Amino acid sequence: SSGINAEYGDVCFVLGSCPDGTQSDGAGGCKDCPADYVRGADWGDVECFYCGDGFTTHDGVTCRPKGCEAGKYINYDSCDLGSSSHCLTTCEACPKGQYSTGNAYFCTHCPTGQTTATTGTTSERDCIDDNASDVVTCEAGQELSGTSCVDCPENSYGLDGKTCTSCPDGSTSPSGSTSADDCVEPTPEPCAEGEGRGTDGVCSTCPANTY
Repeated sequence: SSGINAEYGDVCFVLGSCPDGTQSDGAGGCKDCPADYVRGADWGDVECFYCGDGFTTHDGVTCRPKGCEAGKYINYDSCDLGSSSHCLTTCEACPKGQYSTGNAYFCTHCPTGQTTATTGTTSERDCIDDNASDVVTCEAGQELSGTSCVDCPENSYGLDGKTCTSCPDGSTSPSGSTSADDCVEPTPEPCAEGEGRGTDGVCSTCPANTY
């Protein structure tokens, strides 16, 4: 087939001689790239590129993650299709007014007349009427769930009425806590009669002549 001869090192080949997603078969023809490999017609490479672990391709040119976590989508705009080598798309948070349920390549738009309070939402239940997110204001110790305010769960706290933050490891707090100061080390159970607690926190029998 026709094309422009180019030389890379000691190797000469024809640019654009094989279409996207294919490579030379070594006998004057073209063959499909293997699964999870890519090659663009204008890259000038005889061999296809491996996308890498955790990535695949839908068009033979663009590498993409094998699905994004809930609340995210694959941003194809992050990949320069004119690049001289293969490129990787990235998972990014769904914009307001859209959501994804996980392992998805794209975000789903909320029904007409609805939006979401934040980016990165994970369910259609997060869709609320337009402007509702501006009307609903939660108190400290709460967060917005759809169109309702709910208390922060145990072992977390909420400062701004928007999101709840987990307590540090090993500390607890009651539901609806409003500050990190509410996260405290759990109070140990009292020792049995005739026992005392050592510096290691373990109960043991009191020595003779002590109580």
